[in-house]
Amino acid sequence: MKKLLITVFLLVLLAVSLMMLIAMYISGPSIKYDKEMQVEMDHIRQSSEASFLTLERHVFRYVTYIGETDDAYYWFDRDGRELLKKPKQEIHMEEASAYAAEAHDLSDVKKSIGYGYENGAYVLENEEYLLLLDIDTLEEIYYRRK
Repeated sequence: MKKLLITVFLLVLLAVSLMMLIAMYISGPSIKYDKEMQVEMDHIRQSSEASFLTLERHVFRYVTYIGETDDAYYWFDRDGRELLKKPKQEIHMEEASAYAAEAHDLSDVKKSIGYGYENGAYVLENEEYLLLLDIDTLEEIYYRRK
């Protein structure tokens, strides 16, 4: 009986060890990715003179970061170089939203700001579609069904 209990204990210990290793294997890349992203964001915050209310990551053609201050939006690349700066009064999210509703019948869209191929972009998406519009001209950059 004692040998049986020791065997069961060792099997349970082996199972718990394997589950922990599997969990670490699965979450390891995610943890590394989060750390790398945090390093990039910290570098942007430290190298920029602006004090950001929010700093968000956007991935389309490039990985970019969009920082929002009280009066402007800033776009940065992964190395912290400023790509673009727009005053908030030049951002017309409602016009972009109206275009999406009129041209593509998109409703209940999540609105954000990102970076298209070579310029800032309005990012409008719902559960089915993704639409990017140029921030200056409202020209369609990208449209696809998810």
